Amino acid sequence: MVVRGFAQVKSAFGDEDDLDRQASLIANLGVPPKEIRRNICDGRLEEQVNLLNAIDDLGGGDTFVFARLDSLSSNCDWGLRMIREMHRKGINLVVVEQGIDDSTLGLERLRAILEVAEWEYSDKGDLIKAAMAAARDRGAVIGRPKKLNEQMRRYIFEMLQAGNTKSALERAFGVSRRSIIRIEREFSNG
Repeated sequence: MVVRGFAQVKSAFGDEDDLDRQASLIANLGVPPKEIRRNICDGRLEEQVNLLNAIDDLGGGDTFVFARLDSLSSNCDWGLRMIREMHRKGINLVVVEQGIDDSTLGLERLRAILEVAEWEYSDKGDLIKAAMAAARDRGAVIGRPKKLNEQMRRYIFEMLQAGNTKSALERAFGVSRRSIIRIEREFSNG
């Protein structure tokens, strides 16, 4: 049975001392230094890849130790999926600072934290939708700005009517064929 530790910080926060502190907390539980994975990551994708690499060869009965739960992931949904995956593979999870382990009390703590995290995650989507609706009501334009204004779209339609090919217009205006087709439909119907 393997006991592996995992310490991770974001380079944007520049807190390499925290990486050493996490590794020290993990080592204090008896995790061999060669089994402590230390990562400084630049973004969410790298954070996720580091974690996947660390648990890749772990299986039933192995133990994975974190200093604190946010080392697992800065993305709640993805972190929850990873915890479920570790549970499915039979990997024991230990989180030092939150007192989470495979004891009854530790599992109850984890369950409570995850329930709050899931609630916050689902609530966040509702809050974002409400804020976007309120912004639209105030007249704000939500989403990516249109590349072509009304005048340019009308000009492209006129060029199509004059016999220019969609490919030529794609290249000339730097838009996709799908955009050209959408413009053609917009002005043909209106």
